[in-house]
Amino acid sequence: MSIIKKICIWLYMLTKKLFHRWSFLVLLALIPVIIPLLGGVLSDEGGIVKIALCAESDSDEVAHSVINTLISEDSVIKYEIFDNREEAVRAVEQQKCDAAWIFDAKFKERMNAYVDKESIKPFMQIVEREDTISLMLAREKLFGSLYTNISYKIFDNFVSNELLPDKNLSDETIKKYFDAEKQNVNLIEIKMIGSDKVLNISDSNYLKTPLRGLLSLLIMLCGFAAAGFFMKERLDGMYDWLSPKSKIIPAFGSCFAAVFVSALVVFASLYAGGLNVDFVTEFCSMLVYIFATTSFCVFLTACFRSFVKFGPFIPFLMIIMLVLCPIFFSFRFLHGIQLLIPAYYYLMSVYSFEYVWYMAIYSVVTMIVSYALYTLRSLSGKC
Repeated sequence: MSIIKKICIWLYMLTKKLFHRWSFLVLLALIPVIIPLLGGVLSDEGGIVKIALCAESDSDEVAHSVINTLISEDSVIKYEIFDNREEAVRAVEQQKCDAAWIFDAKFKERMNAYVDKESIKPFMQIVEREDTISLMLAREKLFGSLYTNISYKIFDNFVSNELLPDKNLSDETIKKYFDAEKQNVNLIEIKMIGSDKVLNISDSNYLKTPLRGLLSLLIMLCGFAAAGFFMKERLDGMYDWLSPKSKIIPAFGSCFAAVFVSALVVFASLYAGGLNVDFVTEFCSMLVYIFATTSFCVFLTACFRSFVKFGPFIPFLMIIMLVLCPIFFSFRFLHGIQLLIPAYYYLMSVYSFEYVWYMAIYSVVTMIVSYALYTLRSLSGKC
């Protein structure tokens, strides 16, 4: 029997054995449902904040123009229009909205007076229950929408008073020249280090981005489960026919089978949920991540003799990975610890292909360290 055939039989048997473990099946079942489950919560319909918009004057075209601009753009900020100030404020009080942006009844008049430096009276009001980072970021969006109208008034003043003071130009003419200079182009290109690919931010779903990270941790959790199963079998004497350091072989096989199966489900789920990048990057990243996760789990089987000792560390490890991996936030002050986590390389490799190579090096180094630990344990008689 050829070595390749033996390896295939071993992997088949180890994989089949996993499907007789109800705990592994539960973990596996979580993968395809996590995208529709969390996708409904982390969807564009939910938004990071919800803003109540209210124009106190029905005839103020500038105020309604700003509102139409806000609600027509794709954004993680969600808006709801109210007919009057009282309803908008009540929505904030009842926690239906996070803030109310109220456009004054004399919005255009006061905005023009502000630009002409004739008055510093506010031309809109913001009502909030509390000031948060999300609301601060939302106000930046508001200021950007207001600036279009403010810049037009500045342009109007310059043309009418400085450039062509003797010409009695109509508002339509000035508006025509102002609109003619608008450029519908991207002024900024965003690239990742090690890649010449320009990221298309408009196609990004910011709220669903964490799902990839959560799915990668589910793969890791399946690997932990397989590592735990192996520790129990090793303690029960199932692999006593192997030399102590040779037990790394079934350890690798058990972990690889679990990680490979869960990775296949995640790979399909990413495509089904529309979270995938290009196929080559997706395939290479996932393929190397399988070996990186397997090597990390094998390392854990070398560090822990039994699942009783390893089990309590699983929640701690999951929390550490959830915090340090770039899933919700990216921290740089613990970069050294991040480099010890396979999921960190995987999440970075999706946008920068050089991390695929780093992840491959990580896999090899981790397996070498694991083999060294198995050898040391065999020499000490503890394995």
